[in-house]
Amino acid sequence: MDMATKAATKTKIKPTAGLKVKVATQINVTLDNVPGELGRIAEALAAAGVNIEGICRTGSKGEVVTEHMVVDKVEAAKKAIGAQGKDISTEEVLAFHSADSRPGVVAMIAHTLGEARINIENMYASAERGKSAVVYVSVARENFKRALEVARTV
Repeated sequence: MDMATKAATKTKIKPTAGLKVKVATQINVTLDNVPGELGRIAEALAAAGVNIEGICRTGSKGEVVTEHMVVDKVEAAKKAIGAQGKDISTEEVLAFHSADSRPGVVAMIAHTLGEARINIENMYASAERGKSAVVYVSVARENFKRALEVARTV
């Protein structure tokens, strides 16, 4: 039994659940943890015609936070954020696309990667109940190629 089938059995959804995996570029921006800081960045992105497709904040207990986001125009976003004096980095992430938002998708992804001994560093989703969903998954750089191979079995 392959890993996706095992994971699907645990989550009680079919392994052919209609998930498609793509590679997306995630932008990571370190911001001061103060009111309005994200608003300024989001406004700069909007002014540059950049749509934020997914966003997640980490480290919100300290003086700085990291915003992880997937956008539709990476180069325009880098330019707009850079113009705000902010340092950014980029990384490839897995983007699992589902035709509908339903229970068990995150479980299946997490079980499949876990059974392959691939640790998830960050995960967030963009979804509308009953409609399409995208789950973004970040793994260690050295595991990315293998994670992509495993992800294609989901």
